[in-house]
Amino acid sequence: MPQYGVQDIIKFAGAGKPAKFGDAFGQMMQGKVNAGVEAIRQKVAAKLAGLDPTGERGDGPEEVIDEPVDDVEMELTDAEIEALEADESGEETDEDSETNT
Repeated sequence: MPQYGVQDIIKFAGAGKPAKFGDAFGQMMQGKVNAGVEAIRQKVAAKLAGLDPTGERGDGPEEVIDEPVDDVEMELTDAEIEALEADESGEETDEDSETNT
């Protein structure tokens, strides 16, 4: 398949050859899209490796921690405790009676 350029696209459009114009335009756009995708792929791969082609240094791959955090204590507020107690007894709280209009 021949490599088409901008001049070829203009020539095909002026000569009224839509099929050749479409082929040339598609070939040119395919090259540009493929080059763009490859550039993005290289940037992502570099960031995952901890290197950034712009000169910045990344953190590398994310570290996944599967261990539970034992030192953190979460406490309910008084309003949350009241709401839970009301739910258990079947009473309607202020939060339940509000409607979104």
